[in-house]
Amino acid sequence: MHTIRFFEGVNQVLGQAERNERSWFFAPLHSLRGVLNTLAVWHERAVSRRQLLELDERMLADIGIDRATAMYIAHKPFWRA
Repeated sequence: MHTIRFFEGVNQVLGQAERNERSWFFAPLHSLRGVLNTLAVWHERAVSRRQLLELDERMLADIGIDRATAMYIAHKPFWRA
């Protein structure tokens, strides 16, 4: 979760820099924002999939999936949606 907060903080700083009158100076950082957002999404997927493996049968039933589906989702690479 700390990683996500870091990425959000960087995004906030980059957003402020883009509104700055010297935004041409920060233009290369716009690409960095895209990379950081992608890394944040990948991190969140990896964490969520790891947590999915920890759910018991009752919890899986509550979210409407069975163990086989949970295993399939949890073992997908983090870069795949």
